[in-house]
Amino acid sequence: MIDVRMVRVLVLSLIAMVGLRGDARAQSFAVGHAFATPVHPNAIAVGDFNGDGHQDLAVPCYSPNAVAIFLGNGVGGFAPAVSYAAGGGPRFAVVADFNADGRADIAVANQDSNDVAVLIGTGTGEFEPAVRITAGLRPFHIAVSDLNNDGHVDMAVANSASHTISVLRGDGFGGFSSAGSVPVGTNRPESCCVFRSN
Repeated sequence: MIDVRMVRVLVLSLIAMVGLRGDARAQSFAVGHAFATPVHPNAIAVGDFNGDGHQDLAVPCYSPNAVAIFLGNGVGGFAPAVSYAAGGGPRFAVVADFNADGRADIAVANQDSNDVAVLIGTGTGEFEPAVRITAGLRPFHIAVSDLNNDGHVDMAVANSASHTISVLRGDGFGGFSSAGSVPVGTNRPESCCVFRSN
């Protein structure tokens, strides 16, 4: 079912940007395009899912609890969405190479089912069925990095209702295991990032 609402995305306008020269002067933008999504799109992640050198989009949507994939044509257009089941209440998505095969994979934070779905990309624009890993309560956001310096991509997950950051340790083959959670006080964490302070 396609919602009457459309996803009107800044990313799409950026693809059609007019006059960008790499400086800080004010820029103009071409008129944005609207692309139909499933009901209640929540976020956008960008990657090249089929290896054609063009930017594609992953859009987590509340109904039907899926991530919608839009394959880009390189000139600002996108093929109709293909949806993959993600879990309950997909809130956020991130793109990374979780199994070190050089292909883009996707992780989705599911705020209603309290888990993270990992979808391994085939490199053709398609994805394997999601594998879900338990997080905290109402995960809202995911940051990816090598958190333990083992050469594998790990995840930090902001859990809004449990007031924690879950650490999911990657094994380099697309699998993840919990490395515990860090309390962050009584505020509701809805975002997180990874950086080096030293």
